[in-house]
Amino acid sequence: MASMYIAGTGIIYWPDNLPFRSASEDADALLVDTATIPGTSFLRSTAHEEETLQSRIGQVANHIALENYIIFTTKLNKVFLYRLEFPLPDLDPPEPIELTAFYPTTTNTPFEVRDLQ
Repeated sequence: MASMYIAGTGIIYWPDNLPFRSASEDADALLVDTATIPGTSFLRSTAHEEETLQSRIGQVANHIALENYIIFTTKLNKVFLYRLEFPLPDLDPPEPIELTAFYPTTTNTPFEVRDLQ
C-alpha cells in the first residue's frame, strides 16, 4: 500500500500494485482509486468542538504504512492502528483502533509519543 497525509482531508491510501488509469489519452494526469481512513481529517481549531470521531482521534502528527496496516500518531499524544481494506466499504467503514498498551500506568509519569519507525 502507498499512503499520504493531506491536512484537512486525512490519511489516504491506495494499492501500490494497481495500474493507473489515464484520464484521457491526451491528459497529463493519472487517476488512481483511493480510500481515506475515517476520523483522520481533523484540524485543530480554537472553536469548541463537539464530540466526534475526528475530535477523539485528534490531528494526525505522523503515520507509517505497513503491508496490511497503517499506524499513526496524533497531536493528542495517541497511537492508532488501522487495518487496510481496499476498496473501503461504502457503508460503515471500520474506525481506527487506539493502541493504549504503550501508555504508562501511573499518572505521575509524563509520556510523549514522538516518532514511528
